[in-house]
Amino acid sequence: KSERTPLIITLHGHSTGVHTCLGRIKYPVDSSAIENQECDFAKRAIKMGYSVLALEHRGFGERGGDEKGSKCSELAFRSMMLGRTLLGERVWDVKAALDTVVGSFGDLIDTDNIAVLGYSGGGTIGTYLSALDERIKTTVIVSSISTFKASIGAMPHCACNYVPSIAKYFDMGEICQLIAPRRLIVISGEDDPIFPISGAKE
Repeated sequence: KSERTPLIITLHGHSTGVHTCLGRIKYPVDSSAIENQECDFAKRAIKMGYSVLALEHRGFGERGGDEKGSKCSELAFRSMMLGRTLLGERVWDVKAALDTVVGSFGDLIDTDNIAVLGYSGGGTIGTYLSALDERIKTTVIVSSISTFKASIGAMPHCACNYVPSIAKYFDMGEICQLIAPRRLIVISGEDDPIFPISGAKE
């Protein structure tokens, strides 16, 4: 095709890796994740005609995980020792990958029509990414928005969700506001046990 296609950055959640986002079964547990959680959204986007950037987050799959899942906590604590956060490093990874795609394939993709679709932990990365990078024109966040008080401050969560001192200055609502006036779609489940719908509505 000569026409440029929209680009969707797909950000997987806590799983065994990016292969689930692509609909590929690598471990026995993957089939139920793909079927029950419909987390093969990168594959679906490609079938719909989009260009897709799907990358594996640090601590997952070939970047440090295994068939039991991620190694987030170990990496998160190491990042903190260095004055960084795993969440920030993952956002940096996506920005760097997007820089490469735009620089190398800018004649094939519509750089004015870049979207992010993030699920669970990928939704958290997508929220921060979109707040910081105005190249993202549409953001779809699934199963990761609530207030800090109702979610990561109220129950056990993966260490990769935390940014030291951030609750002194921002809540997820304020971070989402940084995406405006660009498009933001938030999808939350009524029975989500770790990102309560009440916090999402608030």
